[in-house]
Amino acid sequence: MSWLRTLTRTDNESRELVVTTSRNLIFIVGGLYMMWHFVATLTWPRTFSPSLWGSTLLMLAMVIVSLQLLEKHYLLAQAVWLGGLVAIIFEAYAVYLRPEILLMLVFLPLMAIVTVGLGGTLFVFFSIVGLVNFLPELDIIPALPPGYIAGVVLGCIFTGFFGWGLSNNLLSAIDAAAYHFNEARRLLDDTRRHRAEVAVMLKDRNQANYQLERVNQMLNYARRRADEARIDRDRFVLAVSHELRSPLNFILGFSDLMVNSPETYAPAQEWPLGLYDDVQEIYRSRRHLLGLI
Repeated sequence: MSWLRTLTRTDNESRELVVTTSRNLIFIVGGLYMMWHFVATLTWPRTFSPSLWGSTLLMLAMVIVSLQLLEKHYLLAQAVWLGGLVAIIFEAYAVYLRPEILLMLVFLPLMAIVTVGLGGTLFVFFSIVGLVNFLPELDIIPALPPGYIAGVVLGCIFTGFFGWGLSNNLLSAIDAAAYHFNEARRLLDDTRRHRAEVAVMLKDRNQANYQLERVNQMLNYARRRADEARIDRDRFVLAVSHELRSPLNFILGFSDLMVNSPETYAPAQEWPLGLYDDVQEIYRSRRHLLGLI
């Protein structure tokens, strides 16, 4: 997997890694060039001042534009960056007529393999080969000494394969790390969701326990009220039975006397007809009612 395909991922971490790598590379190359500019202009002013300022201004403009485009237009930023480096190298060769300057082109495939992947590196490589071979024929730059074209081509091939070998393992490791990171984040999200569900269950359990406690309190109150009602009932029954027993005992006593000793009141032949039978019925009913009480 290349950095270019990494840009199509949905996770922001992988894309941010690619953008950060490209930004650091731009800062490093731009910073090294500015250091070289100050050293060269201060140490060899007759050779590099003011002829070097054209390349420096082009470098500054290229750095600013590339950094501005990097976040939203990554491929365009890389085209500006790599194309600007090619232009600076050819411009320096045209100014100083030193073919050794073109040997710096061999570093471009190495940077391209890191920033735009294998496809972008092949495009940069063929672009460099075409420019080195055809620009001298168009009299845009002076002709190269024998062997420099082959040196540039072989150097680009070497640095391209070297960068691909390093970046391929690195990207594989990063890809695996990104996969495990995403899995860990997914598991973390699942854990958080489960923890939220457990929290809801605990809240429901606490609410149920509270309701159960309230029901137990109500049951205890109802039981106390039932005990009080039972005590009041027993008291009422005792009071009522006592109040009923007293007159019933009088009725039982007189009816017993009238049934068993009727002569106490009058001889039996003087009783009205049927009165003795009624008294006996009163006596039996009273005993039955006393038994119920």
